[in-house]
Formats: sequence, structure tokens, C-alpha cells
Amino acid sequence: MRIAELVLDFVNVLAWPILVLVVLLVFRSQVRALAARLASFSGPGVSATFHEASKEAAALVKENPPTKPGPQPSRSTRRYEVTSLSESALFGHAFRSGRDIEIDVAQASLSEGLKIISFASGLVFGAKGSLERVSDKRLLLRHLGPSDDESTKVG
Repeated sequence: MRIAELVLDFVNVLAWPILVLVVLLVFRSQVRALAARLASFSGPGVSATFHEASKEAAALVKENPPTKPGPQPSRSTRRYEVTSLSESALFGHAFRSGRDIEIDVAQASLSEGLKIISFASGLVFGAKGSLERVSDKRLLLRHLGPSDDESTKVG
């Protein structure tokens, strides 16, 4: 019995050092990169400062410039929260009258949402407009301007 207690005490003493060692081994490349940026380190309360990687960040931005943000509704865009196909006539009339429309189908069931999106795509196709995804369940129906319309003509 005494040996079992000694083994348990020994395991309790070594548990945290072993855990730290395993974490360091698993994340060794990240720890190595972090250690390379270490400028100073101080004691018991633990304080560390790191070199800024601004030159690397600037180079990355230069190589991969930020992309243009997704479609944003204009102030004249009317927003509709649509839950069923029968409500589609509301935004359909508004779109046909010349307004850009943002529809939100987040509250619609999957089958109703698909029907609403099918209706919206047909509406946009018939008006020679564009249908753009704003977020997961929000779409923007836009009328194409004169310059946009010329680029879509075939022949």
C-alpha cells in the first residue's frame, strides 16, 4: 500500500511538468517563432515584450492586398424580412418599380427560403439586374447601371 501512495505522489508532482512538456512538443514550431520575436523577459510575475513584425506584415499586405469588401446596400435599398413565398410579391413590386432590394430569409424554413431565392433570381434575371450575397441568408437585388448593362451584352 505504501508503494502505491509513493507512486501517486510521484505522478502528482510530475503531472504539470509533463503537461507543459507535451504542449511545448505539440506546438514547438509556434513556440520557436514566438521565441524568435522575444525582446525581453522578466521574472516571477512573468512579463515579456516582443519585437514587432511590422516589416513582415507590410510585406504580406503588399503581396496580398485586401480584397474589395462584399456588396453593401445603399441608403435607398429597401430591406425585407421574408418568411414565405407569398410575401415575395412585396419585394417583387418594389424591385420592378426600380428600387434595389435586400432580402433576409433567415427566419424562413429551408424549403421556403429556396423558393424565395428562386423567385428573386428569376426577378433579377427578367430585369437584367444582379443578385449578390450579402451574408449567409441575406441577398441584395440590384438594378444594373448603364455602364454595367453594356458589359453584359453578348455579341
